[in-house]
Amino acid sequence: MSANHIEYASHQGIAMVKLVGEIRANDCPALDDMVSQLKQSAFHGLLVNLTEATFLDSTALGLLAKLGMLAKNRSGVQPVLFSTNADITTLINSIGLGSIYLVLSCRAMPACLATLPQAQSDQKQMLEMVLDAHRTLSDLSDQNQEMFAALLNQLEQQCQPRSSQTDCLKSTISKPALTS
Repeated sequence: MSANHIEYASHQGIAMVKLVGEIRANDCPALDDMVSQLKQSAFHGLLVNLTEATFLDSTALGLLAKLGMLAKNRSGVQPVLFSTNADITTLINSIGLGSIYLVLSCRAMPACLATLPQAQSDQKQMLEMVLDAHRTLSDLSDQNQEMFAALLNQLEQQCQPRSSQTDCLKSTISKPALTS
């Protein structure tokens, strides 16, 4: 694969396009074809990833505008464009793509993401969280219901009002067979 290329993926009506390196007119016929194909499809969401783009010529910008307008008109939802290169972000905004896309930008990937602080919870809150999470997973499918039934049953039995919440949680979490 060349250093300069365009990647595409689609899942359940959400299209994702990633431009990598220096994207010029000669790199764009496939992007133009994709825009034409999307016009015929039932897609309803779009994410454009420019985190690895180093240069976009006016043809590439025009096709991004065409793609973004198609997505916005199709779903009524503003498509998302993600950039970590300050020059690319400035170009995107100065050419007017910021009026089409929700532009998310920062200087570098690590700066874009924040680490969630460790949250403190007592044992009762922890138990409620574990039970709720596994109930939610069970609600997703029959397979999950079957997979987590024994765990949920055991957790619920051990945590009946006759047991203290503290003892319940300690006995539940300390059993290796109950980790998921």
